[in-house]
Amino acid sequence: MARDFNISDLEPNKDVRLVIKLRSQTFSRVLLYLSIKFEDDDFVYTSDVTRFLKTGESYAYKVLREFENFGLLRREAVTSNLVMWKPVFNSSHPILNKYVKIAKKTLGIGK
Repeated sequence: MARDFNISDLEPNKDVRLVIKLRSQTFSRVLLYLSIKFEDDDFVYTSDVTRFLKTGESYAYKVLREFENFGLLRREAVTSNLVMWKPVFNSSHPILNKYVKIAKKTLGIGK
């Protein structure tokens, strides 16, 4: 289950870098996909993101690793070939809501 964190748990440096990354449509699309997916399930596989992005598995893995480096996802190896990604924050957490708002603005969704 996802944990509750304070805003101070994210380093300011990582926060600024993530906001810059979210100006990319790919990262914004993946963040919105993950936020919707995590409302229903508590995890996502790399293959799910691969199908969503319609790219290779290595690229989807790279994108998910970036989110892990920013402190938004946690990786768990189920088998040697299967990786499960879990959220660090609850879907209603203020930090995640802030990033979802930036992602929507990047993609031109909503106001």
